[in-house]
Order: sequence, then structure tokens, then C-alpha cells
Amino acid sequence: MGNVRFDGLSFLKKFKGKRIMFVGDSLTFDQWQSITCMLHAAVPQAEYNIVKVNDGRVSSFIFQEYNVSLMFNRNTFLVDIVSENIGTILKLDSIKGGKLWEGMDMLVVNTWHWWHHTGDAQS
Repeated sequence: MGNVRFDGLSFLKKFKGKRIMFVGDSLTFDQWQSITCMLHAAVPQAEYNIVKVNDGRVSSFIFQEYNVSLMFNRNTFLVDIVSENIGTILKLDSIKGGKLWEGMDMLVVNTWHWWHHTGDAQS
């Protein structure tokens, strides 16, 4: 197969007009930052916008010429976290936060390894 180099310009052309969202934790954030940096390095003169919406829960890096939006949604658990009489719980049968993902052309999903922690370390 040999060495294959990432071609940022080819990526932008291929995904022209697409909305790609990364959903997850700090590892996912690193992935989102890496792809935006690699693409910006491929087309350093390209105009772009960086936008934060939903109280900063969604960050978008938009390459205007290609109309490619790379978004990051910080979402540690994917399922909803709610307050109930017994305290804060993960609502395993609810994913209302997923409404943010509607209309995306591609989702890259990763979650925090919360199952390795106990007590307050789970949040």
C-alpha cells in the first residue's frame, strides 16, 4: 500500500458543502483541532470563520470557499444527564442532546471512559 499522505485540498473539494460534526470529549476535541489544522495548513490563504453556538457547546470551523463546516460538540456521555429526586443521573433511555446532530452529513463520535471511574469522578 505504501505511504499515503493526507491531501487537505482534496479533502475540502470532496466534502464541499458538507457539515461534519465531532461529538465527544477532550480526545474528540483533539481530533477536531487536528483536522482543522491540517486543512488550514493545506490552504493557508483560505478564508474561514470560527463560530461558537449553544452556549459554547458547539464550535464550528467553516472553510468559506468550500462551504465545509467542521464542528465540535462537547458531549461526554451522549445520553442525557438529568436531575431527579435522588440526584443527578444518566438517563440511559434519553438522548435529547442528539438534536444538535440532526442535519449533519457525517458524525465522528467518541465518549469519555466514564465507566472506569466511581462517585464524583464520573462527571
